[in-house]
Amino acid sequence: VSDEIERNLISGHTQYGILIERGVSAVTIAGNLIGTDITGSLALANATGINLGAYNGTTAAQNIRIGTNGDGVNDAAERNIISGNTRGIQITNGQSCTIAGNSFGVATDGPTALGTSSTAIIYAYNGGINNMIGGDSDGEANIIANNGDAAREYGIKLAGASADGNQILRNSFANNFD
Repeated sequence: VSDEIERNLISGHTQYGILIERGVSAVTIAGNLIGTDITGSLALANATGINLGAYNGTTAAQNIRIGTNGDGVNDAAERNIISGNTRGIQITNGQSCTIAGNSFGVATDGPTALGTSSTAIIYAYNGGINNMIGGDSDGEANIIANNGDAAREYGIKLAGASADGNQILRNSFANNFD
């Protein structure tokens, strides 16, 4: 069960707020403030909020859940606020991972803009495959807003030769530059 008592504040890092290397599996990241201050209303950026599957190892990071499990129990408390970073989430080599019910580019109050200066979610490089952004239920929808700037980047970017089999379902997009 994730709630505000269990919340982590992960902010102000020059590289990654959270780095999950290749070969890691079955990890849950839920209910955190990533790239904001303790109130969730001011940016305190990480270069990248979360990087899945980076660097060492021979197999992909697998079955990582970022956000809610969508079971209808504490779904709102399980969401991460991933805002204010240069890049929200980068999947370098992640497979069968789920990014659901999170808020990108907004403060904890919901409507206040607190976007990334680059991309909210990016799949790239060596195998961001068979991942899910969003899900089948309303509780699994990500809010993806206010990301990028007029010169570059997107809400979600699929890139690289092996960004295959990914699903993007039931998310809310607003004010992202492309």
